[in-house]
Amino acid sequence: MAAFDLVNNMNDVALRPRLLRTLIRDHIPDDKHPFGSPSQLTKVISMLKTHNLLSESYGELEDQKLIGNWKSAVDSWVDRLLLLLSNDMPDKCWAGICLLGVTSQECSSDRFLASYSDWFQKLLSRIQFSAASHFVKVASCASLSDLLISTITAFKTVEAFADFRLGGFSNVKKDGTAHAGKLIQPVLKLLSDDNSEAIWDGAVHLLCTIITFFPFSIGRHYESVEAAIASKILSGTCSFDMLKKFANCLALLPKSRGDEDSWSLMMQKILIWINNHLNDTFQGFEEETRHYSEAMRLLLPPGKDVPPPFGGLTVLGEQQHNMQKRSEHVLTSSVSALMIFCSTMLTSSYPAQVTVPVRSLLALVERVLMVDASLPHSQRPFVTALQQEFLSSELPVLHLYSLELLAAIIKGVRSQLLPHAASIVRLISVYFSKCVLPELRAKIYSITKILLLSMGVDVISILSRINIMRINLCISPLEIIFEGFINSVNSVSGMGLCLEQDVLKNAFLDLSPIYENGGTSSINSKPSTETLPRPSHKKRKHGSTTGSLEEGHDGNLEVESQKNHSTALISLRIAALEALEALLTVGGTPKSSKEHPDINLLLINIVRHSSKGGWASEDRSIIQLNVPTETLANVQLAALRTLLASFLSSHLYSQHLAQGLELFRRGNNLCNIVVFM
Repeated sequence: MAAFDLVNNMNDVALRPRLLRTLIRDHIPDDKHPFGSPSQLTKVISMLKTHNLLSESYGELEDQKLIGNWKSAVDSWVDRLLLLLSNDMPDKCWAGICLLGVTSQECSSDRFLASYSDWFQKLLSRIQFSAASHFVKVASCASLSDLLISTITAFKTVEAFADFRLGGFSNVKKDGTAHAGKLIQPVLKLLSDDNSEAIWDGAVHLLCTIITFFPFSIGRHYESVEAAIASKILSGTCSFDMLKKFANCLALLPKSRGDEDSWSLMMQKILIWINNHLNDTFQGFEEETRHYSEAMRLLLPPGKDVPPPFGGLTVLGEQQHNMQKRSEHVLTSSVSALMIFCSTMLTSSYPAQVTVPVRSLLALVERVLMVDASLPHSQRPFVTALQQEFLSSELPVLHLYSLELLAAIIKGVRSQLLPHAASIVRLISVYFSKCVLPELRAKIYSITKILLLSMGVDVISILSRINIMRINLCISPLEIIFEGFINSVNSVSGMGLCLEQDVLKNAFLDLSPIYENGGTSSINSKPSTETLPRPSHKKRKHGSTTGSLEEGHDGNLEVESQKNHSTALISLRIAALEALEALLTVGGTPKSSKEHPDINLLLINIVRHSSKGGWASEDRSIIQLNVPTETLANVQLAALRTLLASFLSSHLYSQHLAQGLELFRRGNNLCNIVVFM
């Protein structure tokens, strides 16, 4: 290249083959040169994407010499990657695999369609090679996933331009499905043979790509895929993050068939497995077996065939033996992961319309939430303290994912939820009275907000009354619906009013600000979080230098504990404010109008307390509250939004209106956000 063979500017097409050859020469190793730092790949990939070095997009370019030069540079690039991919040194092979995956996304459609079969075979050979290193297998799974996604992109490009290369654009999709089908068995082998979570992560990601983009390739492998995922979920060898990924992959599996029966059967098998396990875990802590019997009656009504066990008969035989040897903690993690599966199934799109087993799902949620590790008097001689200690330690997580499932039911079921409004409101009301932990209370507020915004206080009340009357009086549904709506147009009663009172009562408990001196606001409410353990302020006595180091370490742990506790309380108060805002927005003035001035006063105190160190919109640090500015902004914004909803919901003049307007004026930018959101 001539030293002064200059280009017009950085956008000149002539610059791209030059940059690509420079990357090959300086940053891509060959047989003679060792592989440098893996961080070099980041720069290489950035250059490829920023300057579109592999796109071969000529536009209106007519310079055949330049076109040939760019094509030759890309050829050299691909040849170098294939050379690296065949190298016996793991680091060079890994680099070639990673860059080939990027190349499949960045190269032109012509080059991809001409090369993807060859690239696929080379990558497939790497995951089938048992002696390959773990990070080579992981990279191969990632690059194969990129290759399959690029196949879909190429298919759409060919379809859009009516290009009939490879015998027609339909062949591209057929070839992609055929190639994806070849990956199923190697991926399942990775899941069964390797004991590395990194490989499982890569394999399950590739499996999700196949199910999502090439569902027909699953076909005859459906049961094998279910069995492989089930064996991992029930094995007790996975971290919880890995369990969640397996659960999400399992939730995708019925989409490969796309019919209602596959969705319903998978959900039924999972619910039966969960209830069977909870029957063992909750033994002695439940009210006899009522919840279990009710759940199983709903899942298996008389005359209905029992479905095959989760994961298939072969897996069940092995797992049933191993279950007894594993710790209960492992099994509880499996239950939580399968609850995530249920939530994903409810909130994800599905090709066919399905009937959701709402009653079975609600029975499962209620069953978990009603257990708090307390013992009926009759069961005390049969339960050890160790059993109670274990269950107490595991219940917060089980409750959290049960609440997640309840939220998914409300979000995903929509119109099918109407006959079950009374059950949900009753469950929320009961759990509010039992729940103490800030994280769980915040979640139940969030669920209440979703329910209020989706149905409203009046609708909840009407539907609840209709449901109760239909059950108790055995009157025809149409007569009850008509009578219920007529009698409930101008008044809110029953469960809807109960939900309103629960929100108000608990909001007063959780929103009473705690000041630095330990006192509370003028509203006489005891915050529910006072029952939680507080970090100790006492310091142990130690001797000499070692003692001072230990004392300092304890102090750091104490500060960290206080920060975490403070963050949980802040999140709880934000959730309570949002639920209260939703109640005031959809329900208007509380039916007990005497409580409304107290709400205004409470909200004004919240805004004042959160702004003691300054407003988050001001460009200065907040020292007094010792919380991040972003978190403080969320508190202030939530409080101001709720205060605005409170003022707007009242048809009467509020004695606190002037104080509220002054706070809005001082809030400046935050007030503008409140008004215009």
